[in-house]
Amino acid sequence: MTDGSIPFRLAQLEALERTHDVFDITVDGIALWELARWEVASRLRRELTGAGAAHDTPQGMTAMLRAGTLALRNLLRRNPFRAAPADICVVGHPRRQRGPDGRWWDIYCDPLFADLDCEVAHFEFSDFLTHRRPPKTPDLRYLDLIDIPGIAAAELPIPLSKRQRSIVEQFAPFEAAIRTEFGVHVGVRQIIAGELRRRAVLRPLYARLLRRVDPELLVLVVSYGRGMKMLTEVAKAMEIPVVELQHGVIHPEHAGYNHPVDVEVGLFPDWVWTFGPFWATQAEFPIRAERVRPVGFPWLERQIKSDAAVRTRDQLLFISQMPAGEALSRLAVDCAADTRISDEVVYKLHPGEVNRWRDEFPWLLESEVRIIDGQSPSLYELFAQSRAQVGVGSTAVYEGLCFNLETYVYDTDGASILMPLVQTGAALRIDSVDTLAAQLGRGAEPFDREHYFAADAIYTMRKTMEQLIGTGTVYERD
Repeated sequence: MTDGSIPFRLAQLEALERTHDVFDITVDGIALWELARWEVASRLRRELTGAGAAHDTPQGMTAMLRAGTLALRNLLRRNPFRAAPADICVVGHPRRQRGPDGRWWDIYCDPLFADLDCEVAHFEFSDFLTHRRPPKTPDLRYLDLIDIPGIAAAELPIPLSKRQRSIVEQFAPFEAAIRTEFGVHVGVRQIIAGELRRRAVLRPLYARLLRRVDPELLVLVVSYGRGMKMLTEVAKAMEIPVVELQHGVIHPEHAGYNHPVDVEVGLFPDWVWTFGPFWATQAEFPIRAERVRPVGFPWLERQIKSDAAVRTRDQLLFISQMPAGEALSRLAVDCAADTRISDEVVYKLHPGEVNRWRDEFPWLLESEVRIIDGQSPSLYELFAQSRAQVGVGSTAVYEGLCFNLETYVYDTDGASILMPLVQTGAALRIDSVDTLAAQLGRGAEPFDREHYFAADAIYTMRKTMEQLIGTGTVYERD
């Protein structure tokens, strides 16, 4: 039995950050470590778990050709530099979901910005060199012309100046300390050098984009990684407030949100809008507490209403999450073969597993488990159909509780993310098919939905936005 742990505690990395004063190494007044911190923490976690990348990332010549094609197309189609001026500039989430209308929705932004009484310019990165079409978002613009040159600059061995090399070398003792502390090598200096090159390309491109759109507010779904720190840097220089919308689990080990409390962080959003009050307590945000606002999750509210008439059946839903997919899928197979469990066992793959699960989880192929490896049925339909769910560290487990599902947290690496649910009694902890079979049907403590997902999400978000940009619009509850 594990303790639901993760391979390292962020506090270990933070201790090294303080010892080596990495936040004091600056370029143009910007702490260079801020640009690389998320990537270093992510690689460190992957090295310690032995897990690969979280998604099916194209590689080699195929990736280069696809990237070049995307950039060329973006010159003519959905060119970001042809966007019209707008009150709000949005950089949404590229992992879209197909809605009942056949269109692909940005589930974090489209419900909020539809029919908003102000102008919105919506931009999107590719989802690993793919854009879902047709999008629900009106007049959507792609960021390939900015993103792909930035990726190329970070990965190609472009020489740095003597001054830049000197700055990068200041991270050598920190890199060595990470290796000593964790027993694995992470190329901190290589990552830092890549971010320096990426910054040189992205800053002027983002400045050009924001000058054209001239927004009063910048809204991001993900503020860390993929050069987004550079966009935040440019926005702050132009005195444009930056808001991040929550898109996943916020927890005490998330390097994108937790920072040392005694360090001033310059490239973090000005505001974080969370799904509910609970999430504001789960991280050491480097902004004042009043700037972390619980506003709700409009897409979830919408799905709960639309799936209210779906009939529940004896269905046990497993929600896969990397890197726990191997252990969780083996548990699902054991459950499907166990005569004590009469429910149909359904395994919902993580999007990053869809194209590789047959190779990585071959035991699923000959089992009685029903595999869901596409967009249909949707996750919310599966919630509505099921009576119980099993997960490890996914945001979806919290959403499933809104459908009154019995909830079980499988005690394997990464389960600490969901342990708050176990501590409150809303979920039960299991470590094998035996403990699941013994507890299935026993239920749990009631789930305080509004503590995790605030009510009246669209109304609350629009009112909060109006306070920031002063449109004077009067919004009413649906």
